[in-house]
Amino acid sequence: TVEPAPPPISIRLGRSGLRALEDLVRLRGVSRAEAVRQAIVEAASRERRRRNLAAEVQRLIEDPAYLAEAEETAELIEELRGPG
Repeated sequence: TVEPAPPPISIRLGRSGLRALEDLVRLRGVSRAEAVRQAIVEAASRERRRRNLAAEVQRLIEDPAYLAEAEETAELIEELRGPG
């Protein structure tokens, strides 16, 4: 069976949003609707990556073994760099 399409939405973009949308339409060669769909999917993907990266950073800063290794690495780099 074919899933029904979700209901359409309506938004007011403002001038800068409309300019950005027209840029996407022109640069990608897609319709306005497709440019909006792509932009929403891309924005959601970026937010997921940011959230995952923040969680990974939090996990690392709570890991004593990682912190010890990072400190050792920083000391080694300083030692290799030498004076001045």
